[in-house]
This record gives sequence, structure tokens and C-alpha cells, in this order.
Amino acid sequence: RAQYERMDRIVGDLIERNPTDAGYQTMRAATSNTLGDLHLRNLGNTAVAQQFYQKAYETRRQLYGEHVMVAEALANLGLVLEDRGRADSAEMLYRESLRIARATVGEQHDQFTSVLGNLALLIGRQPFSSIYHAHGVAELRSKEIQMEAIVRFPGGGARGV
Repeated sequence: RAQYERMDRIVGDLIERNPTDAGYQTMRAATSNTLGDLHLRNLGNTAVAQQFYQKAYETRRQLYGEHVMVAEALANLGLVLEDRGRADSAEMLYRESLRIARATVGEQHDQFTSVLGNLALLIGRQPFSSIYHAHGVAELRSKEIQMEAIVRFPGGGARGV
């Protein structure tokens, strides 16, 4: 953990000296994503994970625009928000991630199917009545998405992206 945080500081210093260097920016996004993974999956520190994932998202969005790496960053933010009990926000990020993944790499790509599984699991954990009241009839489409994901992931779903 300390090595990654040191690396993040070093990369941050390099970026401050060379703010337009895409190589350093790419390294920052990758380092931030890895630190987010470390804090979320190994240390259980969702607040810090969210900060790193947010940094990875912002850097990737700036570098790539609409790209599968941006979809991955949004999905990671969704995982954190879901873990922090913010299901509505997580759902919104998952849906945006799916939209970008569908547009950039298609529905057969691992990124798309993984996020689809996470969205289905998230929706499946919410009581139907709360989904209906919060989102109305349009949310019935989410149930279709959930069923599609169950067919794709008969043993459960994907959690990591």
C-alpha cells in the first residue's frame, strides 16, 4: 500500500511539472485505479477508494473521452457507491458505464457483461416496491436487464470490473 501511495505522489509530481504529458496522465489514471482497488477490495476503505476512483475517472475522461477505460472507471465508482449504501447513484453510474461500453466495445465485451451483472445484482437486492415507487413503470425495463444478466451469469454475477 505504501509503495502505491508513494508511486501516486511521484506520478503527481511529474504531472505537475509536465501537465500536458499524456504518458504521465495515463500512468496517473492507472495508479489511481490500482489504489482504488487496493482500498476497496483489500482494506475496505470505501471513502479513500472513492477518491482514487474519481481521480482515475476524471483523468481517463480527459484523456480518452468516451472509451472503455472510462466505462471501467464509472463502474468502479458504482461499486464504491453501492458498498457505501448509495444504490441509486451506483445504478446511475452502472447504466452510464453500460452505455459507453455498448457504444465503444459492444455487448459481448467483458466490461459490458461484468457491469450488466453488477447492475442486475444491485436491482435484485432492492425490494420491487421501492423500485416501482422510485422509478415508476420505466424501472420494469431494469427487471428485464436483470433477467438478461441472470441468463448470462447463471451462477451469480460479476462483482469486480
